[in-house]
Amino acid sequence: MAHYVLILGGGQGTRLNSKTPKQFLEIQGVPIIMHSAYAFLKSDSKCKIYIGLPQDYVSEWASLKKKYNFNINHKFFKGGQKRFETVYLGIQKIIQENQCHKDDIISIHDGARPFIDSIFISQLISNAKIYGSAVPVISLKNALRRSEVKSSVSNLTTTNSINRLHYKTAQTPQVFKFHLIEKSYEKLYHLIFKDGNNASILSNIFDDASVYEHFKNPKEPKINEVPGREYNIKITTPMDYYIAPHIYDFFKNIK
Repeated sequence: MAHYVLILGGGQGTRLNSKTPKQFLEIQGVPIIMHSAYAFLKSDSKCKIYIGLPQDYVSEWASLKKKYNFNINHKFFKGGQKRFETVYLGIQKIIQENQCHKDDIISIHDGARPFIDSIFISQLISNAKIYGSAVPVISLKNALRRSEVKSSVSNLTTTNSINRLHYKTAQTPQVFKFHLIEKSYEKLYHLIFKDGNNASILSNIFDDASVYEHFKNPKEPKINEVPGREYNIKITTPMDYYIAPHIYDFFKNIK
């Protein structure tokens, strides 16, 4: 059984208001995206790591590796315009370079989530081997309100309360048996890029779990949810980056 790792670093991180994509900003002197790679290597020294990069950073990756002494064994590739494109391109690169088998596992991880620990990764892998997938989820703490457009002419909206107990937020890494998620992404690719039918599909695609649920065979297993970790945040806003060093101080004592 092989364990493939896709670390997604193809985005530009526009919500962080930084000229440097968020995955290349430093936390404790190391780019965010490299923290994740170290965690996967610690969890599984034989894993095969693939890193998706923005087009502008493909040529700079060699100098970044040298600057930060990033010497772990990995492959990199140019990511797509959207997250699902980067995942699809990464899966295709894995297929091109390896003889993939039915029991192989793939971990798909956002490059802007640096606080993932090796023990948790191992737990997710063990779950995916048994149940076909392992998706970390967190229960909501805040009250929720749902917005609805009241009038398409005036664009007015109305809101109403909904029960937060019915909802959870999903994290990464999302881990799957390789052949299951590969088939789902292949179907997504053909519908969007081959047939040009994308508006209704993309409105329901948010992460790898949603791709799998949308395209899986009815006989294939349902998504297996695993309790996530509160410290496993995604660096998205300036506030996230501001508090990241404090999370790191907490995180380093448990990883």
